[in-house]
Amino acid sequence: TTVVIGGNTTDIIQTIYHDRVFIVVTQMGKMGTMIEARAEGSVQGGPAPGFTIKTLLGVRNNEMLEVLARQLIQTISKRTTRPLLLSVA
Repeated sequence: TTVVIGGNTTDIIQTIYHDRVFIVVTQMGKMGTMIEARAEGSVQGGPAPGFTIKTLLGVRNNEMLEVLARQLIQTISKRTTRPLLLSVA
């Protein structure tokens, strides 16, 4: 999918694998910082899950990227137990 965000063309690609959900968000036409996000302790009908966010490659300690990953995994974890692999450039 291609959308315009802040005047910039942004490509968003989602691929669902058997062991994870992979999402690429790019305005540069390439992959960027890779972040893994997991819901921990989520059980249907149980307490709200905690989330683990880990930068695997690229820019570290970027709070905006971590917030994006957390928001996405919160949404994804309502539908599946698969972790998220996110690439942002």
